[in-house]
Amino acid sequence: MMHRCMGCMAEYNSELAVCPYCNYQKDSKAAQPYCLVPETVLDRKYIVGRVLSEDAFAISYLAWDFEMNTSVVIKEYFPKELSSRMPGQTEVSFYDGEKAKQYESGLMAFVEETNHLVRITQNLDGVAKVLSIFVENSTAYAVSEHLETVSFKDIISMEGRLPWQDAVALMMPLIQSLETIHSNGLINYGITPDKIVMTRDRKIKLLDFGGSRFETVGSNKNISLITDEGFSAVELYRDDEITPASDVYSVAATLYYAVTGVIPPSAIDRSNNDKIKTPSQLGVEITPNAENAIMNALNVNSAYRTQSCGELIDQLFSEDVVERVAEVKKKSDSGRWSKKAKIAVSVIALVVVAAIATIFIAKFSPQNTEEEMFAEIPDFIEMEYEEAVDTMKELGFREDQIVKSGTSPVSDKAFDGKIAEQDIVVGTKVNEDEK
Repeated sequence: MMHRCMGCMAEYNSELAVCPYCNYQKDSKAAQPYCLVPETVLDRKYIVGRVLSEDAFAISYLAWDFEMNTSVVIKEYFPKELSSRMPGQTEVSFYDGEKAKQYESGLMAFVEETNHLVRITQNLDGVAKVLSIFVENSTAYAVSEHLETVSFKDIISMEGRLPWQDAVALMMPLIQSLETIHSNGLINYGITPDKIVMTRDRKIKLLDFGGSRFETVGSNKNISLITDEGFSAVELYRDDEITPASDVYSVAATLYYAVTGVIPPSAIDRSNNDKIKTPSQLGVEITPNAENAIMNALNVNSAYRTQSCGELIDQLFSEDVVERVAEVKKKSDSGRWSKKAKIAVSVIALVVVAAIATIFIAKFSPQNTEEEMFAEIPDFIEMEYEEAVDTMKELGFREDQIVKSGTSPVSDKAFDGKIAEQDIVVGTKVNEDEK
């Protein structure tokens, strides 16, 4: 008599206690108390096996499709902050009040998103095919093809970095697939190297979609649940509009990581002080056009970023010169704020509207020579206060001649001890009589 292994779905002699192919032990318990027990039957046609992966929003299981006689992946909508399940049971319970609304909103988004993906992914080479969706146990299950794969992140870790031509050739089907997906109104939100896999025939595919994750967390979103440092666009950390350009950033960050072996600095850190190095600065052999295409897609401000995967492809392979699109930061630009921050500022602004970060000169040191009596004022905007003080000292000023006013919440550039505004125009030459 034969037994089907819940670890790899191969059949073996039922008298054996351990699978001879994968060493999975027969009658193993659920990976976690809230997970489905192995050999649970769903939709009267799938038998659930071991857990493949899980995050804060879903659990993915290896399963066997009795009708098609093949292994599949079943992704169960299961947001842990909003729901629970008794050990050994199948039914999902969700909490009351606002959490119930968030659960239902996320569930609807999960079903709608999966229905779209069933229709779209059948002819796409860069994503795993989504086969069906069904509702059961007060939740929903997305069924996808099962692929023998290794994560792209592991490949990069083993290789250190990939040659540019290899990396772009591998990623191109995925980028083209995303262009089609975006044109159908879907955004992924969570493209990272560990959600991209390579099949045995060396094809790159995107496994997971995260739109329902974004819907699930609702207005009370926990940023850590929907962002991945180094690969998430800055708008995912804020209340800004999410567009296909958000996925473009993640794709470019993944390409950057593949060819450099270096994870890009987080978008939040870069928005304050952008120190990202280009691939060529990290020793990568890459054409100027391709490098500019990647860096344009990695612009922090979405207004200056490459807007679509189609535009990214055009720049990557353009025969014309691709110009680097530099972000222009206005000194008076207060940045984009979350709704809570805007409310706070509107209240505080009445009190602190006059409080701005300012450096001004009291007078010059008397020992300066006549030539040193003039100093050209540099641009201090976004400079750390301590760095500004050091700069002024280098120009011949004493520390007691440099004054800092109150820091204003009206500008996010004043946060963390950075200069928000300066009274003296950049380039101005000041002498001992000017203050």
